[in-house]
Amino acid sequence: MSGIEAYVTRAMRLDSQRLDVHAQNLANADTPGFCRMMLLARSGGAQLVVDQTPGPVTPVVDPMQVAINGNGWLAVSNGRATELTRTGDLMRGADGLLHTRHGETVLGQNGPIKIGTGAVDFKADGSVWQNVSSVGRMQVVVPSDPSSLRAVGDGYYTASGVKQASATVVKGAREASNVDEVSEVTGLIHATSFFQIAQKVVLTGDDANKKLTDDVGRTR
Repeated sequence: MSGIEAYVTRAMRLDSQRLDVHAQNLANADTPGFCRMMLLARSGGAQLVVDQTPGPVTPVVDPMQVAINGNGWLAVSNGRATELTRTGDLMRGADGLLHTRHGETVLGQNGPIKIGTGAVDFKADGSVWQNVSSVGRMQVVVPSDPSSLRAVGDGYYTASGVKQASATVVKGAREASNVDEVSEVTGLIHATSFFQIAQKVVLTGDDANKKLTDDVGRTR
């Protein structure tokens, strides 16, 4: 393989990855709290990173819906590991603990937060109140290393470590994804075009090499 062919092949691989990223972002455009993925070209190869820009927040009637104002994430547990999410769709689980509607347990400063059957109120500092008493305070955190943030699906992420965030909690609100659908469709079209052009270059080079080989064979 020539130097040009190797370069074009790497470009095709990068464009193929971009296609997957744009498609994933578009598929999650309506997922609350979803943060779009970005593929950044580096000297050592492409790096997939999470765009941590907050999405638009709108008020909702459901008092068990919360949003994060600023750079921060709710810490939750899936039973095996701690995950991070900006999806504040909460509920009382059958075990009497505060859960996300996706099923994860919301983590407080001192572990899971137990709530009764009465009305629940959420304060800006993440504290959870019931019957005029605080029953816990949700962990609102940020990744210690932002580049370690990885998507696991449905608006949930993991990180190598976390630290306390300065963000606040907004009750009766929902954060939409930060996906710009027009931008993603445009990126999808461009990546498709670049991939097809690169593919033609490789095929043309293969045809030229085959012709040269055939010609050399006939002259012997």
